[in-house]
Order: sequence, then structure tokens, then C-alpha cells
Amino acid sequence: MKARRALALARKEVLHIRRDRRSLVLAFLIPPALILFFGFAITFDVDDIRLAVWDADRTQASARLVETIRSVHAGRKEIPPEIAAKLADHVASEMLTPRQEEVLRSLAEGK
Repeated sequence: MKARRALALARKEVLHIRRDRRSLVLAFLIPPALILFFGFAITFDVDDIRLAVWDADRTQASARLVETIRSVHAGRKEIPPEIAAKLADHVASEMLTPRQEEVLRSLAEGK
């Protein structure tokens, strides 16, 4: 019973497309046009985020860390080796995968 209904519906749609070629053209033109439009119109880039850093430690190392955070926030790629080494020392290793530990060690060594 369901197969007969599906065939009837398919036959109706084929007849409709034969009578109205515009619907076939629209069916094949609108989806690619929307993909192109939304591909260029929608981005997930994050811009203009306000950043606040509270340096309660007030040591030279923490001042350097704050400077590095501001530098990265401004768009520069910078992690001084001594900061990377301190970050690698303070990370709990049980929370990281071996690959993540390897990347942190490479950062700490300045590679």
C-alpha cells in the first residue's frame, strides 16, 4: 500500500516538473546559490572582545605573562620561552593526552 502511494507521488512530481521547467531550474540553482551566499556571509570569527587581566602576583614573570596575553590578543603570535616553560610545569599531566604534553614541551623548548 505504501509503495503504491510513493509511486503515485513520484509520478505526480515528474508530471509537475515536465509541465513547469522553472521549478526544476530553481531546485538546482537555489541551493548552490544559498551555499555560496552563506559561505561568504556567515563567519564565526570573533572580533572586538574586551579583555581584562588582573595581576595579583605583581612579579616580573606575571607582568611578562600579562604582556604576552595582550600581545596575543592584539593578533601577534608570541609565547616567550620562559612563559611556555612555566605553563608546561604547572599543567596537570593527567588531564592531557600524550600528544598535548609533547606539544607543550615543544613550546617550552621554543620549537
